[in-house]
This record gives sequence, structure tokens and C-alpha cells, in this order.
Amino acid sequence: MNKLTIGLVALLVFAAFPADSQELTLLEAYRLAADNDTRLQIAGYRRDIVEAQGDQTLAQMLPSVRVFSQYSKNEVEYEDDIRPAQEYDGRRYGASLSQRLFDMSTYSQIRSANARSDGANLTLADETQLLAARVAQAYFDVLASEGRSKALSDELLALQQQVRQSDAMVKRQLVSITEQLEVTARRDLVETQYIDAENAAALAKEALYVMLGTRELLPRSLSQDFEPFTVSGNLDASIAAALALNPKVRALKAEQAAAKAGIDQVVGSALPRVDFVATRQYSDIGFDNSSSPARDTTYFGLNVNWTLVEGGAVRARAREAWANYYSAGEQLKAQQQAVEQELRSAWLGVRASQKRVSAAKRSLESAALSFHAAERAQKLGVGRVVDVLLSRSAMTRAELNLVAASADNAMAWVELHYIKGDLDEALLAEVQARL
Repeated sequence: MNKLTIGLVALLVFAAFPADSQELTLLEAYRLAADNDTRLQIAGYRRDIVEAQGDQTLAQMLPSVRVFSQYSKNEVEYEDDIRPAQEYDGRRYGASLSQRLFDMSTYSQIRSANARSDGANLTLADETQLLAARVAQAYFDVLASEGRSKALSDELLALQQQVRQSDAMVKRQLVSITEQLEVTARRDLVETQYIDAENAAALAKEALYVMLGTRELLPRSLSQDFEPFTVSGNLDASIAAALALNPKVRALKAEQAAAKAGIDQVVGSALPRVDFVATRQYSDIGFDNSSSPARDTTYFGLNVNWTLVEGGAVRARAREAWANYYSAGEQLKAQQQAVEQELRSAWLGVRASQKRVSAAKRSLESAALSFHAAERAQKLGVGRVVDVLLSRSAMTRAELNLVAASADNAMAWVELHYIKGDLDEALLAEVQARL
């Protein structure tokens, strides 16, 4: 590949993104994604649905007032000629009040609805934190891919300069053809890696743009002075805190509570239901085809309904309710095990990536010194071209390792706090401050 090819590739890559793109912080990216993310919006609507269903259940225990009216025109005709036809026009209207006094099944249904509402709010909270983790992953992917592209670009520029120097030195027979070919081969290899890195960076940016809903912003560059995150305290204590705070665990606990209330609801359906009813009614003649005078009727009563036999339906509902309860318990247990495993993995990931960042920084310093020494020796005529190539390649690998380790450390720290259930905007701002 020649310089024209590299220029065209770079032109296409940069043309894919707006020239006036502004720098975007991690916190700004999260806020944009929160307005654009469909998963978060759906979770919010599902929360609203569950809460509305709970309000409908609660309404069954609140007073109910109903008004009614009826108007009719009735006429009775007799087949004989002795009795004349008679009209019984009538009207009736009134109002009734009903209040449920005792209904154990509905009481339990209200508790179940409240538990499900709590679960829906916790699910929304989890989706909110998960979005922060997803945005962070996409953001770090862009930073890592851009860091890889920059490292390879720097090496490519250095190799292109070295190729020109080798060409001039071959003409003066200062270096051998073999050394010139080694430099050219290394340049061609880095060109290929650079193009792949640019393509990966473009794909990472596209993934971030989809989450943000805009193409006018780009993440800030990742600094080589990145100070890695560390973990402190006791791992077992962190696991215990995560099990108490993790929204997924708490949502499943709420589901289990709702399932337990479902058992009580089945038991309550076997008990009597008591309602207080009060009715006031005005009735004129006509509805019974009678000529009784208009009258006002007032009624106060207690209505008792008690289903004694349902053909085994109560027992069947009880089996279903207990199965739901046991199933919710197993789901809770599985989620608790998953949280513990994920937290241990994230904890170890933070520690390992922290060590990798420190090692990569030392490796980059050593590789840079080695490269400059090899380059100086080669210029003085006491070093080999291959030594320069190897030392420059080692410096590029150290740069790539530092970028990858820094992104991994930041992402592991974000995942750790997501699992713990306390990932919020303040923590995202703290991450941004170190990038």
C-alpha cells in the first residue's frame, strides 16, 4: 500500500464524522442516552402499567357511589271491549353508596400489587444503572479504539520517515538491501494494522452514536496519565452490601413478596365478603304496571357473600400460588449467586487491570528509552535497522497495552458499582475526571 492509499483511507474515515464534532464527557453521554434509550423508556412505561393496576385493585376497597335513573312509557291493551287500555308511565331515579367492609382476598391482592409496584420501580432503577454501564462500555470502546489507532499512526509515520531514509542510504550503499526490505515490510504491516484500527474506531463510534441519538459529539481522548481505580475494604463485606442493594435482587425479593401475598389471596377467597350498601330511590307508577302512588325508598344493608363450594377451584389456585412462590424463591437464589460471582469477577478485574496499567506505564517508559537508544545507535552507524524496528514495535505494543489496561480498569470499576447497585451520575463524573 502506498501513501495515496493511506490518504484515501484516512479521508474516508474522517469524512464519516462531522468536522465540527464537540468533545463529549462520559456524564454528558449518559444524559443524552437516557433521553434516547428505548429500553429505559419501556421500563418506565411498564412501571406505570403496574402502578395503574395496583390503583385499580385499591379502588375495590374504597367507597363507590352510583346514580341511576329510568323513564318509561307503558301501555296495556285488553282484547275485550270491556276494559279500556291503560297507561302506566313511570320514572325512577336515585343513588347508592357501597363500601366493602371485609374482603381478605382483596386485602392480599393489594399487598401483592404494592410488592409488584416496588419490583417495577427497582427494575427501572436497574435499567437506569445498566444504561450507565452500557454507555460507559461504548464510550471506553471508542477511547480504546482511538488510542490504538493513534499508536499505530505514530509508528506508521515514523516508519514512513525511516523508509525514506533507508532509500537514500541504499543509494549511497550505507545500508544493505535486506535492511531496506525489513523496514518496508514493517511499514506495510503497520499500514494494514492501522487501517484495521481505523475501521474498528469507526464502528465503535457508530455504536456510541446509536445510543446517543446524535453524530455531533465525540468522546475526549484517553490520557496516558490515567490514574487507575483501586478497590479497598473487605470483599465479603462488599458482597453482603451488594446483595442488600442490588436492584435485581431487591426486585426479585419484591416478586417473592407478591407471590406470598398471592397465597394469602387464595386463602382469603374462601372467606366471606361483607359490603355495606345504602340506597335512596324515588319511584313513580308504571314499572310494575300498577297504580300505586309515587314513593321514596331508603335502604341500608350489609351484604354477605360466601362461596362454600367451587368444585376444587380454590385448591387448584392454592397449588398455583405456592408454585409461583417457590419459583420466585429459586429465581432470587439464582440472582444472588450471580451477583456474588459477578462482584468477585469485577473486584478481581479492577485489581488486575490496576496492576496492568502500572506495568504498561513502566513498559512504555522502558520501550521509549530503548527505541531512542536504538535509533541513536543506528544513526551513529553502530546499530542495526532491525533493532530500531523491534524497539519501535515494542513501544507501540506498550502503548496499546496501556490504552487497553486503562479502559479495562475504568470499565471494571463501573461494573463493580453497577453490581453493588450504587452506580449514579456522581460516579460517572468521577470516572471522567480520571480519563
